[in-house]
Amino acid sequence: MNKKILKNIIRIIVILILILFIFGNNTYAKNNNITLKQVKNNVCEIELDDTGLFKKRIISVDDVNKEVIMQMDIENVEVEKQTEPVEIFFVIDNSGSMNRLVVNSYTRQYVLNTAAKNLANKIISEFSNVKIGVVEFNNSASICCGLTRDINNITNAINSIHAPIGAGTNTQEGVELAHQQFTIEKNKIIILLTDGAPNHCSIYGASEGIVIYKTQEALQHLVDDNIDLITVLTEVDNIDLIKDGYTEKQIADRVFGTQGNPNFGEFYYVSDNSIEDTILNSVYSSASKYITNYMSNTLFNINMVDTFPNNIIENYDIEIIKNA
Repeated sequence: MNKKILKNIIRIIVILILILFIFGNNTYAKNNNITLKQVKNNVCEIELDDTGLFKKRIISVDDVNKEVIMQMDIENVEVEKQTEPVEIFFVIDNSGSMNRLVVNSYTRQYVLNTAAKNLANKIISEFSNVKIGVVEFNNSASICCGLTRDINNITNAINSIHAPIGAGTNTQEGVELAHQQFTIEKNKIIILLTDGAPNHCSIYGASEGIVIYKTQEALQHLVDDNIDLITVLTEVDNIDLIKDGYTEKQIADRVFGTQGNPNFGEFYYVSDNSIEDTILNSVYSSASKYITNYMSNTLFNINMVDTFPNNIIENYDIEIIKNA
């Protein structure tokens, strides 16, 4: 991926207001017929050794008040780096509810898998420092593909994910299995793609309260191990009670929180129609933020010197306004 230049991190604006002297009869008579007019829209840009960018331009000409406003900017330049390795696991739900027909007669599994494949291809294409692995989970979890940069292996792994009829949702085991596969100490990401609230855990036959607790515990372990979690949950039932007096939405809220106030990492609660858009745009944007490292750059002791000809100095007031 080509390096991007991110500007406007630090901006110092210096505005020079040049006010024509109109005080005193002689001065007024001398300058009474002067007209201020910008004849060319010149912009001066100077790069400061890859650490900053200087710009100078006229932003306003006021003939009535005989004022010219000139703006000088110094922008901090921050350069992204992609030198450190990053590992990502896609943890994909293949519980029985993924067989539902949701968009254009496609199953939810097909729609979600297609978006996941496109996301993986986009990440591998854009970032040379990333490896991706794939885990599937229903009542239990299994590895579909270990960490690799081979997009064909990743695609085939996701294509192999199909939902058995009636299978449950053991989110805990899915994220724990992925957690165990990381080989580096930092820059670890789990992208959790699911369509239901957890209803299974490592304790067979446990109450839903235990399932919630065990799933929260597994997600907290990710946070404690500096693993960045991005979760996409498709719309779930908020009417029918599924276990111990909870609706599926109530369980999901307790485990994941809400999109505005998530419990763990970043959380997107979406409709089936927006699965692809959310994964390819919002999730990609979130993952890119974690993948990319930035070279810190701070500008100190900035000293700008500008030179004006004598006829400007002699006939204009110069006022300097600084805006951080």
